[in-house]
Amino acid sequence: MLTKDQISSYKKLDNPPQSLYMALIKQVHVNPSHKGRTFSVPEGGYSALVVYYYFLKMLDYTDDQVMDETNMTDTKIAIVQKHLDHLLRGGPEYDRVNIKLQLVENYMVHEQLKEPYEEIID
Repeated sequence: MLTKDQISSYKKLDNPPQSLYMALIKQVHVNPSHKGRTFSVPEGGYSALVVYYYFLKMLDYTDDQVMDETNMTDTKIAIVQKHLDHLLRGGPEYDRVNIKLQLVENYMVHEQLKEPYEEIID
């Protein structure tokens, strides 16, 4: 879970949604596309969208702003929220998404915010 200081530091980046998308594609295998941001993953499903939505909400983006960033519809937002709700409740079927959340968070903190690993361990 990102701390309040990390969230405010991330908000100060030039383009937080683009930085978040870069963290997502670096840590989650997203199918390449030549038409802007894509959230398609080889195994199918909504895992990439759930991760992206989760962190945008953590950065205080509204659903309307998220829809602008992702080209999602109201229906897709509702589906992603349902997946996120089930993910937060837990269960072995959501382990893959939890791992993706952790990978993206680690990339955001250590690669983009440049926080050394030692500080986290202490």
